Amino acid sequence: MNELNIAQLQAENLALRTELKLMRVPTAKIDDRFEKLLDILPAGVVVINDLGEVSLCNPAAQSLLCNPLVGLKWRDVVSLCFAPQADDGHEVSLKDGRRVSIDTRALLDNQGQLVLLSNLTETRRLQGRLAHMQRLSEMGKMMASLAHQIRTPLSAALLYSSHLVRSDLSQAQRIKFASKAKTRLLNIEQQISDMLIFARGDNTLTDKLTVPLLFQSLEDALDIPLAQHDADCDLNCNVGDLEILCNKDVLVGAIVNVVVNALQSVKSGAEIKINANVHQSWLVISVIDNGPGMSPQALAQAQQPFYTTKSHGTGLGLSVAHEVAKAHQGRFEMASELGKGTVAGFWLPIDKD
Repeated sequence: MNELNIAQLQAENLALRTELKLMRVPTAKIDDRFEKLLDILPAGVVVINDLGEVSLCNPAAQSLLCNPLVGLKWRDVVSLCFAPQADDGHEVSLKDGRRVSIDTRALLDNQGQLVLLSNLTETRRLQGRLAHMQRLSEMGKMMASLAHQIRTPLSAALLYSSHLVRSDLSQAQRIKFASKAKTRLLNIEQQISDMLIFARGDNTLTDKLTVPLLFQSLEDALDIPLAQHDADCDLNCNVGDLEILCNKDVLVGAIVNVVVNALQSVKSGAEIKINANVHQSWLVISVIDNGPGMSPQALAQAQQPFYTTKSHGTGLGLSVAHEVAKAHQGRFEMASELGKGTVAGFWLPIDKD
């Protein structure tokens, strides 16, 4: 190789080195900018390699979890820093009580994963405060409604009780006034019971019994309301000796509430049907009336707390039905059409054990 060729090669080598150096400058700038962006991100970023080890993390991730993270197995980070709780939902609790959301994505070369951690502790705290304030607002309405609705039956009970001390009353009149006072006091008791169920729910399911036994308790509880409205009720249990886990008293009370609503809407000549059927994995207890029915708008309003078109009552009967069904891990549904009556259904899960 002559000197000319050597000089030419050296020149080309120098040119290539210069070009490579120029290419490295913007790459270095991009890398530096990427690192700065990672450093200022408010969310935690963790990169896990194909060996399950943390190969990269930003300061936000280190602040949320433990420090340092690089080089640790991700499963070890999880056991060191996370403490899942029963009420986590879509977030996960850390051992210090903070809550984070976790999103993962596979890397483009499938050589690991990227984990994005967002601190939702403050968001959940604010949501909790808002829910608490809404509950206080509901309780304020509840107490105002309770005070208003109790006043009438309480005044009547006091009036009837005052007659009982009269010496000139016959035995028949004394029994009549005592019965009326008792009826008003029972009305107050029912309204307070409705309020308490709506306020806190009653989710203690301690009664395991067959549906026919539940219907027997329901039939007994309906004696007085049906007699008061001179109405008939046909109970049809089509599920054999199927057993359910429930709170019998609360469930029967909720069904009676729905029946009483139906009796009040029909007013006279009421014919109520209560059917029990199995639909897939659900026990469906339906209350069917021959009342005037409701429009879609009226049906939606009727299921709102404290809404009532009656001169008495709290407007909580159907809200209580919803709460009771929810406490039984089920749901409460209604369907109605003007001129064709209303169907209300308790959908309760069947105990597979």
